[in-house]
Amino acid sequence: SALFDEELVQDIYRRVSPAVVVVKSDLQFGDTYGQLAIGSGFLVDADGHIATNYHVIRGADRVVLDFQDGASAEAEILGPSPSNDLALLKVDAALVAHIEPVELGNSSLASTGQMAIAIGSPFGLGGTVTIGVIGGIDRVLGSDIARPMHGNLQTDALTNPGGSGGPLLNGTGQVVGLNTAVRIGPVDLDSTGASRPVGFALPVNTLVRLLPRLKAGQAIERHSRRSG
Repeated sequence: SALFDEELVQDIYRRVSPAVVVVKSDLQFGDTYGQLAIGSGFLVDADGHIATNYHVIRGADRVVLDFQDGASAEAEILGPSPSNDLALLKVDAALVAHIEPVELGNSSLASTGQMAIAIGSPFGLGGTVTIGVIGGIDRVLGSDIARPMHGNLQTDALTNPGGSGGPLLNGTGQVVGLNTAVRIGPVDLDSTGASRPVGFALPVNTLVRLLPRLKAGQAIERHSRRSG
């Protein structure tokens, strides 16, 4: 028997993936740019606002988004929240007029064992989908930017470098988190190699709560404890 409902996953992917973008952060060197980081993001409304992780765009002189339909555009960085590892980007609304924004869910309703679907750009491979379950809730995630963040979702839906900032979806296609970090165990040379990575996602409720301030361009320095 199938490990998951293939038609369900394919339907969710068709609906959501056009709203997921590759986020490329660049540093300027004179008249040229060099790549600083690569990650993922997703369209949250018809006005052209795109959410991602702060660590994806931290220190960037330029942020360029690649869309699934082949379009590219330079994005404006609006309100960042370093302590929550969130950032909001903005492109012209006309550029995304044909794209359906994601549906933001309620991360407080997420529970262990529920289906988890990650869409992102691991290693720059845009439109990649992986499937797993929510392996735990209210996990503490360390940060090199701020104090540890609470309330994160743990998942075995595979996330690799470049997937940060992409959406973690539930079985109805709603976003419940932003894929943010991966923890990999030590390599065991006597068996099959490295252990299976464990992924962590910031709860989408934090993004929902901060969106009005981020859209207004406010820099939010203090960590939001009510992660939910």
